[in-house]
Amino acid sequence: MVLVCGPRLPAESVRAPNNVEVLGYIPRLHEIYACCDVAVVQCGASSTTELCALRRPFIYFPIAGHFEQEAVASRLVRYGAGRRMSLKGTTPESLAEAIRREYERIVVYGPMPIDGAVKAAAHILRAMGYSLKAQARFQTECANLSLKRTAQSMGARYSLVSCDASLYLGAGAQLEVRPHWHIQTTGVQT
Repeated sequence: MVLVCGPRLPAESVRAPNNVEVLGYIPRLHEIYACCDVAVVQCGASSTTELCALRRPFIYFPIAGHFEQEAVASRLVRYGAGRRMSLKGTTPESLAEAIRREYERIVVYGPMPIDGAVKAAAHILRAMGYSLKAQARFQTECANLSLKRTAQSMGARYSLVSCDASLYLGAGAQLEVRPHWHIQTTGVQT
């Protein structure tokens, strides 16, 4: 079992049983999530979204009365993702049972929208007074960038896993789209 403390809680300050590996802040936490059997997390948007994208079973504990975490929890319920629990009503026995159930669960989460950056950019364009035509051109360009493609490079085959884009206001108030490519090696050609 691995316990990740995060940036504000020093790992040395945590007392844990001998069979629990206590780690401090992990900058690439999604790599830990990718190989976990079950994750137990707060209800932060980043952690829960990463777990959904990785199709990992998880249990989440939203902080009562915390606006963002309550909104995230509602979203997770809509997508059938994870298992919501309460810090107040959870016993060690009920947590162990929930972990067992999540471990045995076949993970099937509903599709989550992945076009938030494009929608945000369109709102920014609208606020800056750009025409609907300019907004549509930006959204079309982003959609074209997001298409899955393969490329040949140095004998290896690469697949475009995802692409997002940033909107920049260049010299002379020219709108510029800069793509960010996320590429994964899928195998070496023979």
